Amino acid sequence: MTTDLVVTTYNRLETLKMTLEYIWERTSTPYRLIVVDDCSTEDTKEYLRELEAVGKVDWIYLRDQKVGMHHYLDDMLDITSSDPIVFTDDDILCPLVEPDWLSQGLKAMQDFPNYGLIALNNPYENWAKRRALKQPGKVVTTIHAVGGTFAFVRREILKACVGPDKVCHGNSPMLSLSWRIWMTSCWKVGYLSEVYCQHNQGVSARTGQDSSSRLAKVPPMDLLTLEPSERYRR
Repeated sequence: MTTDLVVTTYNRLETLKMTLEYIWERTSTPYRLIVVDDCSTEDTKEYLRELEAVGKVDWIYLRDQKVGMHHYLDDMLDITSSDPIVFTDDDILCPLVEPDWLSQGLKAMQDFPNYGLIALNNPYENWAKRRALKQPGKVVTTIHAVGGTFAFVRREILKACVGPDKVCHGNSPMLSLSWRIWMTSCWKVGYLSEVYCQHNQGVSARTGQDSSSRLAKVPPMDLLTLEPSERYRR
């Protein structure tokens, strides 16, 4: 079955454009691209309508009122059919790797059946929390957040852990979902340590410039693959 890849966005048109460009350029495994817009202004909506019209996005889901980031995942089961589902927000870049990042994530979900959620490795988040940036062939378990998006989530996990009646936790959909999984089920949460994603703000994969103190702490990255430089390997 073709994997559903869901990108959520709200009024960040420029970062959304870069995120989608990276997906188109760096994903060879078949996927169905769905963009969920949380009631952005008309410029974002018009851009998405144009992409859908030319077939670059398979489906756009335009909310008529803003629900907020904590509830981005609540209707995910209704708009997808694959298992697992892949989710990311609009300011994350996927890497150029071989096999591609999607193929490697799907394989990890098969190889590690006790994990309900596996995300790509976000170097800033995991470096800041003293987690291993690289453990060859490993999915690294975390207690709560996985430190990244481009998350592979099993459908049964969403059925059990997502919905308007579930308590939100933390300041992001990923943190909230990871916390729910950890607290309410026997499933593990982790990240694929050898496949990286990166925010497209601050230390940008295209500009290489430090534009914020928060992201200036990211270890030096290879601009093509988004992988940390050799001296940061673990």
